Amino acid sequence: MKTTGLRCLMVLLAGGLGGLPVAAPAAGTPAPGIEVCFVLDTTGSMSGLVEGAKARIWSIASEIARLSPRPDVSFCLTGFRDRGDEYVTRLTAMTADMDRIHADLTAFRAEGGGDTPEAVNQALYETITNIGWSPGDDVIKVIYLTGDAPPHMDYTDEPALEEILALARQRGIVVNAIQCGVDSATRRIWQAIARSGDEGRYAAVPQSGNMRVVETPVDQDFVAIQAKLARTLMPYGDTSLRARVVGTRERMAAAADGVVADRLSYFGRSGAALVGEGDLLADLEAGRTRLSDLDTESLPDALRGLSPDERQQVVETVRRERAEYRRIIDGLIEERQLYLEMHRPDENRSFDREVIAQIKALAAARGFEFE
Repeated sequence: MKTTGLRCLMVLLAGGLGGLPVAAPAAGTPAPGIEVCFVLDTTGSMSGLVEGAKARIWSIASEIARLSPRPDVSFCLTGFRDRGDEYVTRLTAMTADMDRIHADLTAFRAEGGGDTPEAVNQALYETITNIGWSPGDDVIKVIYLTGDAPPHMDYTDEPALEEILALARQRGIVVNAIQCGVDSATRRIWQAIARSGDEGRYAAVPQSGNMRVVETPVDQDFVAIQAKLARTLMPYGDTSLRARVVGTRERMAAAADGVVADRLSYFGRSGAALVGEGDLLADLEAGRTRLSDLDTESLPDALRGLSPDERQQVVETVRRERAEYRRIIDGLIEERQLYLEMHRPDENRSFDREVIAQIKALAAARGFEFE
């Protein structure tokens, strides 16, 4: 298959994160970490954005992975509604395991609500205090608050919004606000939230989020590689760990071709293992476990009944297979990117474009480039 080395010329909307308190990396030094948390209104009126985010979260992650020098990237999620709904907040702690983030996002359903305001303040406060941000100023920490309704200002048993935003500034967390829809009360408060630290940005997108997956001629090739990769999965450990890998396999089997392509593009660009935690080979390569430490019950089914040498041989065979898949994926990424450059979607604002635009501005401000 012919590939191209053309650099991406993606068209991104204006925006940025401003003067984050992180120095630009010097030549030859590791890039700083980037931690991103999406704080999403998950009431019924947000169904379009929530469903769109499920399809585009891999694309957003893949674009961040194109930064050069390549940063260590982690994500978290906070879904929120209001008191009296099924839940007020649901949090996923900060993690570099994108398959886990996608699983938790897929579990979100936009339901409830029907009135305004919403529990924005509680969602922000818990996100700032409970999800495991890295300490210090050597990590870029960013929140994307996204919703269509203003916060409750009448709840007296929680910190005031001004106190919450001050806490974010104190901890070096930039709060960006992306409004869905055109509600004027939301716009005023969202703009004030974004301005609170002089570093956040406000953006408005259509109520639906306006996201779509662009299909390319090589998406089927990604799907074929994903099917081969699925046959090399090695679930191990306890029931929950095994279920994580099986869940990833099932989600990808049911996903649209473009989502599969975005996912494998992320793993190819980030240098991460082609599957997340819970797969034996991925965890061996990441140093999360050792083959010699596993008892028979914890081993993948394919390794039970084998001698230690035979187990190692099977692992090495799978390692070589995946190395070949990664080589193929690298070529597909370049070919797919060229197609996307030549078939850019319209210029209407969308949630994913706003996020990527701000990441691009962050890169420029800190001396990064897109590969």
